[in-house]
Amino acid sequence: MAATTTTRNWRDYLYLAFFSISFISMFLVDLVEFQPTFFRLFTTLELVYQLPAAFWILRRFSRDGRRPTATGKTGGTTPALELMCLVYGVQCALTTLTCIYDCWHWEGELYTWDVKKQLIFNLYMPWFIIPLGMSLDMYTRLLGRLNGQDGGRSKVQ
Repeated sequence: MAATTTTRNWRDYLYLAFFSISFISMFLVDLVEFQPTFFRLFTTLELVYQLPAAFWILRRFSRDGRRPTATGKTGGTTPALELMCLVYGVQCALTTLTCIYDCWHWEGELYTWDVKKQLIFNLYMPWFIIPLGMSLDMYTRLLGRLNGQDGGRSKVQ
C-alpha cells in the first residue's frame, strides 16, 4: 500500500475550524429571539441555507480529509465543496457587512464608540474577513479547475 500524503492546505483547516464555530454560534448568537427587524430575513437565511450548508460543508471537509484518492493522497477539495463554500462565504460576508454597517450607525447616546468598536472589530469583523477570504480562495480554485479543462485557452464564439 502506498504511503498517503496530504493535499489539504492550512486554509482548509482554517475553514474547518470556522465552520465548526459557525455551526455552534448560529444557535448561541444568531438564532435568538431579540433581533433588529431586518435580522429576521437573516435568521431565515441561516435556517434555510446556512445551517444545512455548514453541516454539509463540515461533513465534507472532515470526510474528504481522511479519504485517500486514487493517487494515495488524502485531503483536498472537490468542485462541489468549493462551489458551496464560495456561495456560503459570499452570503455570510454580505450579511455580516450589513450588521457592521448597522452597528456603525447606532445612536451615540446608547452605544459609545468604544462599545461599537468592540462589536465591530472583535465580534463581526472575523465573520466578515474569513468568509470573504474563503470566497476568494474558492473562486480561484474553481477558476483554476475551469481553466484546466480547456488547457487555459478561452474559446471565442
